Amino acid sequence: MIDIKKAKQVLNEYIKKYDDTNPKIRLKKEHILRVADNAKKLAEKLKLSQEDIDLAELIGLLHDIGRFEQIKRFDTFKDRQSIDHAVQGLQVLFDEGLIRKFLKEDIYDKIIYIAIKNHNKIEIEKGLGERELLHCKIIRDSDKLDIFNIIITEPIENAVWFPIDNLKKEKITDKVYETIMKDNAARYEDLKTNADNMVAWYAYVYNINFDETLKEIRKREYIEKISKKIDYENEETKQRMKNIKEKINKYIDERLKK
Repeated sequence: MIDIKKAKQVLNEYIKKYDDTNPKIRLKKEHILRVADNAKKLAEKLKLSQEDIDLAELIGLLHDIGRFEQIKRFDTFKDRQSIDHAVQGLQVLFDEGLIRKFLKEDIYDKIIYIAIKNHNKIEIEKGLGERELLHCKIIRDSDKLDIFNIIITEPIENAVWFPIDNLKKEKITDKVYETIMKDNAARYEDLKTNADNMVAWYAYVYNINFDETLKEIRKREYIEKISKKIDYENEETKQRMKNIKEKINKYIDERLKK
């Protein structure tokens, strides 16, 4: 049996080990709770069993538990410059045994492990079982939904993981622009400028699994709000941002018409 109330208590106790005056700790704690709520609501909309609704919410609570050690040791959210936070989370939960404080029995361990392992990867690994794949998709959608929220609601310095100096004047590189305009998410290794990083958030839409998540993105007007976050001074960048916004909105429209 999954006890969500207890899981939140255990999570809070774990987070107390870390410096709550660090805004990154605060941001990540709030993010985790919102992602868990997103996962619960998505699972309900998908009309899953109560067991899978609770499991989706629990995975939401656990998916970024590796972030706290990452922040403590490196003071960054950038995995490529520190550690893979999903791998760190798996180490804390399974190698160090913290998972047993959340769940006495191990019947959900495999699904939780696989969902956390895959939540931050470009693509979900192949060969998963139906239930494992389902929970990977739920946590990935729920996580992205709140990343959109963070970009909009947080000061830009807190919301992004890259330096923002001269962001307004920068260009979107041709490769990133062309990739997104072809209905593909930009790959991390192709992001060369801060403007590339910024526009890559839009392309998260291409990796959304469920129409219910797209409906929520549209309902909350995330694409429109992100487009107004930065007042770009570079005219080419401004036009490319406009083109990408239109492309993303068209993609959402076409997905939801099916």
